[in-house]
Amino acid sequence: TGEVPPGGMAMENLWLWGDRKISGVGDVSELIEKMEEDVESTIIDTNGDCWLPVPLKTGVRCRTVRMVAMGHDHCLIVTADSLMYSWGNGSKGQLGTGSMQAADTPQFITYPTDVLDVAAGEEHSACLIEGGECFTWGNAAGGRLGLGSCLTDGEQLSPKRVIIDVAELRVLRSVSCGSQHSALITQDGRLLTFGTGWFGRLGNGERDNEYVPKLVEMPNTVKEVHCATYHTCIVDSTDRLWVCGRDSALCRDAQNHVLRPILFEPFNQPGEERCVRSLAAIEQHTLVAAYCLSKKDTIELWVWGKNDRGQLGLPPATAPVIDMPWRLQIPELEEMEERGHMDIDIAQVATGLHHSMCMAITTDSKGNRQPLVYSWGSCGSGRLGFEQGTEDKLQMLQIREMHKGKVSERTQTTGVKHLRIYPPVRVANRWKKGQKDGTHHVAAEKPESIDKESAKWIDCQQKLFEELPDCKTKALQDQERKAEKTCKNQLDFICQLWNKPSSGSEVSEYTLRQLRKDIEVEYLRTLNALQMSGSGDGPQMEKLQWVKTDIDVKKRLLKFEELLWILQQQPVYMASLSEILRKNSVEDEEHQIFRRACERIFHDLHEPRTLHLCKATLKLIMESELDLGRLLTDLFDPIKSHVTFLITQMATHPAFVDGIAFPILNPEDETSLMSTIIKYTMMKKDGETPRLGGSGEGDVNMVTGVFVTHLFEYEELMQNAERGAHQGTEKNRYLNFQNELSAFQRSCVEASRGGSEREKDVHAGCIPNFIRNFVSQIFQDERAKDFKMLLVSCFKSLRHSPAVKGLDSRDSKICTPIASLVLGNILASVLEALQTPAFSLVVLKIRKRVFENHMNRKNAAKGESDFDRLDVAELL
Repeated sequence: TGEVPPGGMAMENLWLWGDRKISGVGDVSELIEKMEEDVESTIIDTNGDCWLPVPLKTGVRCRTVRMVAMGHDHCLIVTADSLMYSWGNGSKGQLGTGSMQAADTPQFITYPTDVLDVAAGEEHSACLIEGGECFTWGNAAGGRLGLGSCLTDGEQLSPKRVIIDVAELRVLRSVSCGSQHSALITQDGRLLTFGTGWFGRLGNGERDNEYVPKLVEMPNTVKEVHCATYHTCIVDSTDRLWVCGRDSALCRDAQNHVLRPILFEPFNQPGEERCVRSLAAIEQHTLVAAYCLSKKDTIELWVWGKNDRGQLGLPPATAPVIDMPWRLQIPELEEMEERGHMDIDIAQVATGLHHSMCMAITTDSKGNRQPLVYSWGSCGSGRLGFEQGTEDKLQMLQIREMHKGKVSERTQTTGVKHLRIYPPVRVANRWKKGQKDGTHHVAAEKPESIDKESAKWIDCQQKLFEELPDCKTKALQDQERKAEKTCKNQLDFICQLWNKPSSGSEVSEYTLRQLRKDIEVEYLRTLNALQMSGSGDGPQMEKLQWVKTDIDVKKRLLKFEELLWILQQQPVYMASLSEILRKNSVEDEEHQIFRRACERIFHDLHEPRTLHLCKATLKLIMESELDLGRLLTDLFDPIKSHVTFLITQMATHPAFVDGIAFPILNPEDETSLMSTIIKYTMMKKDGETPRLGGSGEGDVNMVTGVFVTHLFEYEELMQNAERGAHQGTEKNRYLNFQNELSAFQRSCVEASRGGSEREKDVHAGCIPNFIRNFVSQIFQDERAKDFKMLLVSCFKSLRHSPAVKGLDSRDSKICTPIASLVLGNILASVLEALQTPAFSLVVLKIRKRVFENHMNRKNAAKGESDFDRLDVAELL
């Protein structure tokens, strides 16, 4: 009902009333306030049903509602941004939220979006999206969802696409849902139906159920289709009415059901041909706003079918069934026509099981248009939009006498008695500006004499007399008291927010303040645990008691989160992006952005799905680099290659501490690199006798002790090595340093050649020994199976790389790139990551082992100085 201003959009244009399952999403605050002022008012009854129209309150992002579809006791809407919401009963999955729970607020249906059309049946729903695809959900009994013979019963809890085999019929433009069957109209005007086929309502010449959409033969293209409970109404491109289905709903003799669409005979009489302007059908009754071909400017309202609750506008006691079309008169519109100077057009009709409605557009001589809504039938649960006690407050009896109609009847014998209203009466026009509280009085206009200047006392008296009622003293005092009461209630509510709530479930400023304190404490603990407290690396707080996030960041967080999630799901795209970036300089910012993105999207490698996607991406990038490599030296460059970066990220991730870091760093493992270094640093060649310090001699068979000196001495030796030899003591120390490095080099690379002395040298070939142990452990340890898979895949792809063209498959040079990954990335990155929190426990074990060896050395040589924390070995 919203009016669209120039260049703007309508707001709050959905109004609801009736059963609380549907009208409960409306804003009833104004009605509650009115009930407080008038204790006799029954605008909202004891069941919570709303008897007057109220606007949509909450639950949707865009309040401009473009389309509404009503089921038996659930509702669907499509907003101006083409999103779909639902609420009401969900026991058969008809809400499309993935749940069978009822919803008392609008629930956003996440998929599909870009909705163009929506329809609701008794226990199922359907929609069309851009592109012409149809989705259905809800009760699947009888094939009403059109999802195939695999789903003939049960519930479909979320929207699922309807498959249409014929390509020419796949683009749809309209959908309709009946009680147990559905219909579709294609873009070129052909009709498809599916669902329960009782009484021939599907129009395909049979009474069997159809579980997929089936084409219905029609002589003309179809404009509209309306599915009722037992019959179907079709409007063709010439506005002619075609029908099929149950006899009693089509004004036909008993047992004369219609299995294929035929022209509606009563509307097809010679000289009385009528065409459809608007149509509504449900259960076994139909309403049509039609015009005669001979008088196209006159729109008439015709009704027929079941009338047990007065839903067709006639007393059910005298006409429980209307077996031939009856022209329904609307008294108020008839009176307007009699007065003249007013054009009337019945633009739309609608109907439910027990009531009906229509909207008429009136146009006066000045061209002003006004929509009027009329309703009739049973007013139970407030479905007609009249307040209880309507016969008094709307002067219903006077209307009946004026038009010689019958007084409203009460024919129910049990249960709550509800008024049955007929003929149609106007609904409270609460959505129009200047009208409220269900009355039809136009807002009073200020007399022109009020603004005229006057110097006489009698003129002032006259102005006071002509003053508007709302401006008089008593009315202003009433408004003041009302405003004061409202403000006092609001202030009391605000003040109470800071008090401790009476129950734990209430949310108030008190609970929010407690939560803020808890978050602050946890935030500071996290900073301390990450060793970021007081540094510039961590997030900074403007105040100690606040943790603030930039407003722009908050707005973009969801978009960034969605973008990262999409990138994570696309290994092929990430590999292609990596290939493109390798053509640019490594200094380009795009390289750094790509690596930061990989670091974030593959951050949670503890989660199996993320790990799988990370391995898939790494494998594709690895294959790409191998395909593009021309020389072995170009493969897996430690600076340019994205493979090396991802391998480094995996190797240093906490998820692989046990499988990768421990074989390198664990001092308790005799084959680890850390144990090898500790032995070389602290022990003699036999690996058992503690070293006592440098000997001062250039003995190449024994390491002289540079690695047990102090840090400041080590730095001095490094400076001497850069400057060259000096005289005296410095020269001897420099030579000792050179001998130490030479001995260390030989110990790292020389393999054992046999002999009694070499067999006892635990230092000989220590690095090759470690490499062999480490690589074999990777291929044997279950914890490192992910790296094993990557290295095996890398080797298979490497054999076909252009970089190894001309090399024998058994040539050891082929393994050079893989060795680069193992040595240059896995080992180096793990050693470099020692200072990160993920390796804190490993560092403690290393320090403990170094300290124990140092104590052994100290005990072996009495008189040694106390343990120095600046020892180079301790700093490893």
